[in-house]
Amino acid sequence: KVFYFQTYYFDGISWMKRMYFQKKVESVCCGDSFFVVLTEDKKIYTWGRNHHGQLGVSTCRDEFISDLLEVKNKNICITRIACGYTHVLALSTEGNIFVWGGNSCGQLGCNSRNDIHDPQMIMITPKPMKMLDIAAMKNMSCAISEEKLIYVWGSCFDQQIQTPVACEYTTLFDMCNAMSARSPTTVKNFEQNEKSTILNDIANSFNDPVSFVLCISLVSFFLIDFRMLFLTCN
Repeated sequence: KVFYFQTYYFDGISWMKRMYFQKKVESVCCGDSFFVVLTEDKKIYTWGRNHHGQLGVSTCRDEFISDLLEVKNKNICITRIACGYTHVLALSTEGNIFVWGGNSCGQLGCNSRNDIHDPQMIMITPKPMKMLDIAAMKNMSCAISEEKLIYVWGSCFDQQIQTPVACEYTTLFDMCNAMSARSPTTVKNFEQNEKSTILNDIANSFNDPVSFVLCISLVSFFLIDFRMLFLTCN
């Protein structure tokens, strides 16, 4: 079973839902309101939004499809899956990469910006080379080859790369981290033995009309109404 929250057509209430599978689930990934599952028998299942063909079933409709769909992979044994916003990567045991879905930034690596609705194999290098792993995020894709080279394509560092190119990074983690990491932040070092005085500050402020008015009504729960709060803690 796979549990998920549906976020498309959000009506203010989000319920946890579940999807049942006959075989054991090996891997799960998700994009923008769509989901992809790889089972132990190497079959790929999808459901969710399909406005860019990201469900990989030939059709393309801008609606949330709640029925489980099987992606036809032509008896190709898939070992890994990865999702971006609206596109999907799948890695076979032979080291080939199959792609489908949105392609507005060239994230499918097929030298175009046209969406693809069915799995299509792409060439990462001019000569055949086995790929060991894949990753995707936002509108970017990357893979690592058997020669330990990282290839990237799609929206990357303010560029839109339509065909995979090798980069200077040596791991997929470093590549993805460079795309999403925040700038270093300085954190003030507080003494661990310093005692918090916030409870005493609040206690001293009770019955002081200058600080705030606190009304508590007990029915079946506590209702706290802060009308005015000018409380300064040391």
